[in-house]
Amino acid sequence: MFHTEREIMTQQEALEKTFSEIRKAREKCPAFFEARRFVFMGCGSSYMMAKSAAQMFAAKPGVNAYAVAGGDYIMDPGLYRHAVENSLVVFLSRSG
Repeated sequence: MFHTEREIMTQQEALEKTFSEIRKAREKCPAFFEARRFVFMGCGSSYMMAKSAAQMFAAKPGVNAYAVAGGDYIMDPGLYRHAVENSLVVFLSRSG
């Protein structure tokens, strides 16, 4: 089995582990769960995950969430200054 195929086939297990860790972190990181402004950053497929996460978080009443491509931010951070200010920034990476 190729690496990419193995990664695809184990996504459910990886997501279950991630969800479990997030539930454990709820007590340790209350600021994350109480935040009202989020910016999700990623590159490539991680950016696509960032877009999905931003939509999911923005669906909650009173929450603003945005997705930013990591490369775009690096090229012109000033353009995103207002989005990042007073936001909880979450960096996503599928490959680590």
